[in-house]
Amino acid sequence: MAEMETESAAGIATTIEEAVGWIVITNPKRHNAMSMRMWLDVPGAIARLEADPAVRVIVLRGAGSEAFVSGADISEFGTVRRDAESSRAYEAANIDAFAAIRTAAKPTVAMIRGFCMGGGMGLAAACDIRIGAGDGAFAIPAARLGLAYPPEAIGDFVRLIGAARTKDLIFTARRFDAAEARALGFLDHLVEPDQIEAFTRDYAATVAGLAPLTQQAAKRPWRPLPPPPANRPGPGPRPSPPFASTAPTMPKAAPPLPRSASRHSAEPDLQRTIEPLPDAGPVPEPRPFRRVADVCPGPIERAGACPPAKSALAVREYATDIENKDDIRSRNRGPQRRERNAHRRPSTQGRTRHARLDRR
Repeated sequence: MAEMETESAAGIATTIEEAVGWIVITNPKRHNAMSMRMWLDVPGAIARLEADPAVRVIVLRGAGSEAFVSGADISEFGTVRRDAESSRAYEAANIDAFAAIRTAAKPTVAMIRGFCMGGGMGLAAACDIRIGAGDGAFAIPAARLGLAYPPEAIGDFVRLIGAARTKDLIFTARRFDAAEARALGFLDHLVEPDQIEAFTRDYAATVAGLAPLTQQAAKRPWRPLPPPPANRPGPGPRPSPPFASTAPTMPKAAPPLPRSASRHSAEPDLQRTIEPLPDAGPVPEPRPFRRVADVCPGPIERAGACPPAKSALAVREYATDIENKDDIRSRNRGPQRRERNAHRRPSTQGRTRHARLDRR
């Protein structure tokens, strides 16, 4: 494996082996946790491998066998997230790192062993393919730290496992194993720990040996839309949530819930007053009564807009008329039948039968 260059002493290194470019994340004392410097180095590492024509596929991995990336290095949060301005800069570094992987023209693969948590899951989710070992441990523990993930990173999870499952993992901050990660759809391939490196190398070699233009065309629909033209203003920068802006808003232990969550919030500066609804004006007058004849024209119109007693009387009169018409029909049925039968040819069936009996 020919080493290309180490991006910084913080722990991001790029190497090339044949047509495969490797990005190795190294921070062994903290299970390859990402420092601010390492977040800033990710776009440069991707750009260098993208610019090399010999590289056909890019693979991200963690140094050693204990972790891919255990998340962000929270030991430096007191410095890199000391106030709102520094927190916005830290979030921007996260967004740029994820975007560099997500928008890379060449196929990207994450090789995951051991811990893959928080920002590590974000890095893996930004890749095109995720290959995991059976000893993997996964979690999105932001809710335990009082942090909020960038919308772009959450969008990567939603595209992989769906909105409801993404919310479940963020809301509960629970840890799950590689088998569940495969069942959720986060992992594309699940192999034994001692076989993952050989499997990943074979997979990368297969991808590198195929048509790159076809692979780039397959990635194009998933790229984000380009920014709007200069003459058309686009959406402004998203403000950071107030509960994730400064270090003081990340308590070591979660505070007890207030008595009434509807009247009190966790912090005084986040309290909101519920304003009454504006006056809707006077109640409109009821609509005028509609006559029955307007809705159901016909004889029933006698029972139109009138008092209940008269209305009932009109209905009875209508029923009486129907009965009288039935009587008239029944009285006329006899003469009408005789008149119809007069035009018919007399039947000879009876006479023929009697004649046969006489012959016997």
